[in-house]
Amino acid sequence: MRLLLIAALLVVAALTLGFQQNVDKIPNGEVNSCDTCHTNGGGSPRNDFGLAFFGNGQVWDSGLAGQDSDGGGVDNGDELLDPDGTWNQGDTDPGDPDNVLNPGDETDDDEFDLAPASWGGVKILLNE
Repeated sequence: MRLLLIAALLVVAALTLGFQQNVDKIPNGEVNSCDTCHTNGGGSPRNDFGLAFFGNGQVWDSGLAGQDSDGGGVDNGDELLDPDGTWNQGDTDPGDPDNVLNPGDETDDDEFDLAPASWGGVKILLNE
């Protein structure tokens, strides 16, 4: 019984570390934490952004930034404050964390506040 408990704790620790490593691969990933890629926290099914991120080899790049994974009308990059997808793991997170939205939750896209220098914001205004 004791061995089973130790094994279970090791599995939970490994999963937690795995989730944290993925959060660190996305700009401003800490803001929404596991919900950036999952429907209800780590271990729950992946949301549309999570499916796209894992389908992209767990790599943040301009292609993923230019997609609107949640279908809410705002590109992933604009939601994570890296519209061009130029952020790299280890870089300082871009922008103000209070302005970060969740690219896997279309219900928060109506909160998108256009930043003066956001080309994605201009495209939204022009309906492109």
